[in-house]
Amino acid sequence: MENNQEPNDLPTNPSPRTKRDADLSDAFQYSRSAAAVADLLIEVEKNDPKALLTNFARYSKSLDDFNFWFLLSSVWARDNTIHSAEVWASHFMSERRGRKLGLMKRNEQKKLAKLPPMITVYWPDAPLTIAYTLDHDFAQKLAEDQGVRWLNRGTISKDKVIAYFDRRRPREVVILENETLTVDEIMVPLYLQGGFS
Repeated sequence: MENNQEPNDLPTNPSPRTKRDADLSDAFQYSRSAAAVADLLIEVEKNDPKALLTNFARYSKSLDDFNFWFLLSSVWARDNTIHSAEVWASHFMSERRGRKLGLMKRNEQKKLAKLPPMITVYWPDAPLTIAYTLDHDFAQKLAEDQGVRWLNRGTISKDKVIAYFDRRRPREVVILENETLTVDEIMVPLYLQGGFS
């Protein structure tokens, strides 16, 4: 593995715990079927990353509730740009038990718990999505990278956040009930105000 690559987020042998997976939820238990699905997803990612979510959906019925959520969050961390927000939402809205406990690692659960009751989120000008960031600077960079003219800011109750992730994007939250999001301001990124040359 090259130094600039992140370690694979789909462990093939999660028991016993290693340093890499020490941050997994206390609810994590080794499952042979989950390990087999994880192995399959690792191979899919190597050969056809666009098929990662499709293959997760195909094999998810064999997973217990915790591993369903854990592997879904691992697939999310690898790539969510290929599929629409509606496709992702359909998986995040599963009625399986233990969603927050399974989706988030221990450090992510702690960070979510420390957030205030009302949080400020940012997203580039686009249709409402399910992924937002709490990091203004990152949102602005994302808008610039996408060539988007506007950056939105809104507030929402923390209890509407189903997951807090610090894996693929800084301080990312997943919100399924985005109709409860109050748009506070639409901001023009600095590069459109002459701030960048």
